[in-house]
Amino acid sequence: MKRITPCLMLLFISLLCSCAENSSNEPQVNQLSTTPSVPAIDDVLYTTDLNRNAIEESVIVKEIFHDEDPSVLIGYCVEVWEESILLWSDSAYFLHAGETSYFLCVLNNEDYIFQYTPYSQMGNAQYDYKLFDLSGNQETIAKEDSVEFDYLDSGDTNIYDNFSPSAIASFIDDVNCLLANSTEIVSTLDYTFSYTDDGVLMDSLLWLERFSNTYKWTPTETMLENLTRFYQYNI
Repeated sequence: MKRITPCLMLLFISLLCSCAENSSNEPQVNQLSTTPSVPAIDDVLYTTDLNRNAIEESVIVKEIFHDEDPSVLIGYCVEVWEESILLWSDSAYFLHAGETSYFLCVLNNEDYIFQYTPYSQMGNAQYDYKLFDLSGNQETIAKEDSVEFDYLDSGDTNIYDNFSPSAIASFIDDVNCLLANSTEIVSTLDYTFSYTDDGVLMDSLLWLERFSNTYKWTPTETMLENLTRFYQYNI
């Protein structure tokens, strides 16, 4: 059996120590935390009391980026915090199916979140909204409604059978009452809103002008009158 000389033994030990040191210096892959971080004061958009416990909560908005390309902004996340406790969160995306808007609404000196989602595609519109607080630290609906209608005659859609001026006007009037008492938190809607003479945001369904050669929105008329003219011009 060959004997290992002292020089070779020292070299072997030196290599082992070097490998151990390099291993300990390798970069470690950090696991992403699923626990949202407590917002800094500078991140707070609004303060509110949505759960009615007289403790101030913070409303913040965080950007959402594409998983495969972190330079691409794809939406926003809205969070409501009470001190270090996350009470509620939801997301709004720029992708058409994920478009929505959030507002902080104040009615009778009480705070609510107002979510408005007007969705339309290929001649059909589906609008919905919900007004809620966080009573009991959970989403508690105070009011919600929806309306669905066709604005084009194109195979699967039919204005004559599926366009009720009174139902649509009633829904939009409710939305505008809520918008008049609201401040926008965030919106990803590719949508045409209007403003009153006082600068109050409103939904006038002005985009309907694009789908008629004769219909033009008349600000002096009511929502019902405008929608009735649109219906009459297109049936």
